[in-house]
Amino acid sequence: MSNRHSDNTTSGEDDLEKQLTNDTEHLHQANVHRIQTSEDGQFVWLGNKKFVKSELFSAFGGTLNPGWTKPSEHKFANPAPLGLSAFALTTFCLSLINAGAMGVSNHNVVLGLAMFYGGLIQLLAGMWEMSVENTFGALALSSYGGFWMSFGAISIPWFNIAASYEDPVELENALGFYLLGWTIFTFLLVLFGSIS
Repeated sequence: MSNRHSDNTTSGEDDLEKQLTNDTEHLHQANVHRIQTSEDGQFVWLGNKKFVKSELFSAFGGTLNPGWTKPSEHKFANPAPLGLSAFALTTFCLSLINAGAMGVSNHNVVLGLAMFYGGLIQLLAGMWEMSVENTFGALALSSYGGFWMSFGAISIPWFNIAASYEDPVELENALGFYLLGWTIFTFLLVLFGSIS
């Protein structure tokens, strides 16, 4: 085994070698040992274990030196159109049923939209808004995604929310409080959105 690298070493390998040789006394005091490499530079021995050097470099972001890694280069599309579409389509379908269009009064068909498109997809769009650092979009889309999922849960018998009210007037009043809270939230979003 040799501590020398071949002539075709990369700058990351050179930096590693400099880091290891700069303060030998400090390394011995810290009970740290020199990294040993194979003659061809392909393998590294750490303690009694042999590793492929390229695998170690890829595990540490291309260098064995501690410190900051370069920022992620992933780019995200704008998630707002997805979230707004989910809200708009679900609201449109529920509004048609609430208006009694074509004589339809049972809103169960909206539950699929409320739970998945208006709910889950809009919630995901809100989380993606966080990743692109849009706080207002994250707040609005995530909140309305939660609104649609909670609205769906009220109507799904398995959750036993609506069925827990024996008096229909009490259920209507409770739904009124629920919708009033969301009305206030929406008003505040419009107010603060128009100010900023």
